[in-house]
Amino acid sequence: LIPFALSSLRKDGLPQLTFSGWTTFLSASVFFTLQTLLFYTALEYTTIGNAVIYGNSQALLLIVAKVFVGERIHVLEGIGVVIAFSGAILCSQDSERSSQEEELNNALFGDLLALCSAAFGVAYLTVAKAVRSEMSVMFFITCVLFFGSIIVLVVLAVNPHEELTFDMDPFHGVFGGFDFEYHRFEVLAYLAIVVNFGGSMGFIRAMQHFDTIVIAVGTLCEPLAASLIAFLCHAGLLPGPLGWLGNFLVVVGTLCVVYPSMGKSDGGMH
Repeated sequence: LIPFALSSLRKDGLPQLTFSGWTTFLSASVFFTLQTLLFYTALEYTTIGNAVIYGNSQALLLIVAKVFVGERIHVLEGIGVVIAFSGAILCSQDSERSSQEEELNNALFGDLLALCSAAFGVAYLTVAKAVRSEMSVMFFITCVLFFGSIIVLVVLAVNPHEELTFDMDPFHGVFGGFDFEYHRFEVLAYLAIVVNFGGSMGFIRAMQHFDTIVIAVGTLCEPLAASLIAFLCHAGLLPGPLGWLGNFLVVVGTLCVVYPSMGKSDGGMH
């Protein structure tokens, strides 16, 4: 991303943000980092499908926030929240079955971590929207990931329970991503190119060409796709009957939430 960010910087110049604007941008980096850390920590306790379901519940959390601040919501939005929450409960119960088979304990704790990840995701989207229009997508994403990496390094350095070395050790080295013996480089390259560049950047770019409902339906495929990929890679199990029913209810509930805003424009995203 750095070459693209430098090209954007050379073309558009350094973003003209006030002190408050830069503070907001740094807050976005912190929230993004917390969202990511909580999500990956949740994977240690719950199934991949459940982590993706709860981690991508920002839309539902935003509806709940509307209720708390007294903002009027559409009747379909309220119904959708109830349906999706019911589906999440079924998925959580199904995860207990999967967790026993995989010897994963505290599945509910993992679901809670993923839900907290979604909450920080909402905070990230909220504060990032305030500064997103002041800079290009490439520069914005690159800076967020860069500052996020610095935050993670600082946390690891001050945590006495984590070992951190500035070498190419594949387990705790800062440059361990360049290790080929344990396939670290291939995994990180996949995360950088497919997940960050193709996934995160893809959704942002797609918003210029497709309606909101198309993007929303696309994101709803993530939990099922995550479970299938994990199963094919021998890293997880397929959902049980409750899990499939829960996934279906989450999809139906989220569509009910999205439907009232189908005609609205997201013209601020570029």
